[in-house]
Amino acid sequence: MSIAPLFYLFVKSKFSYQFNKSDLVHLVIPIIQTGVYFSIGFRSVEFKSILYDENAFRMYLQIESFLFPISLVGYTVLALIYLKGKDYKKYFWSEDIKKWLLRFSTGMLFIALIEFIFSIMEYNTSPTFLSSFPFYLVHTFALSAFVFWISINGFKQYYPLHIFTSKPNQKPLAIDENELAELLKRLELLMTNDKLFLNPDLNLELLSKYLEISEKHCSLILSKGIEMNFNQYVNNFRIAAFKERVKEGQSKTFTLTSIAYECGFNSKSTFNRVFKSTCGVSPSEFVKMTQSTTTSD
Repeated sequence: MSIAPLFYLFVKSKFSYQFNKSDLVHLVIPIIQTGVYFSIGFRSVEFKSILYDENAFRMYLQIESFLFPISLVGYTVLALIYLKGKDYKKYFWSEDIKKWLLRFSTGMLFIALIEFIFSIMEYNTSPTFLSSFPFYLVHTFALSAFVFWISINGFKQYYPLHIFTSKPNQKPLAIDENELAELLKRLELLMTNDKLFLNPDLNLELLSKYLEISEKHCSLILSKGIEMNFNQYVNNFRIAAFKERVKEGQSKTFTLTSIAYECGFNSKSTFNRVFKSTCGVSPSEFVKMTQSTTTSD
């Protein structure tokens, strides 16, 4: 049952790194299940054998298996409602995330409904033709489909090139004999207009796709035209965005990590390391310096 609320929170996390306090309610079931199975997992085989013979525990497992498709249907519907109401077209690449999550959630809902319908039929086997129906085969199929669907979309999440398929709308550019200058202009538009650096899934392969050049060519453009590698170039924009948010006073409301995530970083340790090496001070030291400067002014 933990998968359902965690999936819903995963969907929300793709659009906001700040959860509301009400979102913490969705973690109650995962915490309870973790506590139950953690307490059983490290016990002796004899204890487990006695436990599984207890009617109360078998009843608990039956209730849990019955509630699983119900919670999956409910939370998937919540995820779809959330996505349908999310107008997130500020940047061209963000619409791809929404489309992918809509397909992901729709597939999850279809599988969950199959499991839910046959669970109802299994618990209501009064008609004679249902009493001999091999429900375990349906459950096996539904579970296999569920794992397969999760695996496919997990692969897409790990290799985001399978998710981001849109192309940026480039402004008309004057014809320039120097290909390097033209590509640098297009690159600047991607970063300043489309805020591509805010996408935490951005990598060199994806950037080269948007520029419609090879990955090797893109790396050469960065090294020759800007004298930076991909990470240095993108992280400079992310650090600048972080500084701007701090100067706006967001650090008084949000944690530094959440601001860093909003700026495109996907790792706290990476953010701290990059910021310190680039700015010479830690993020917290920068915040103190900024606040003291603001106070003195």
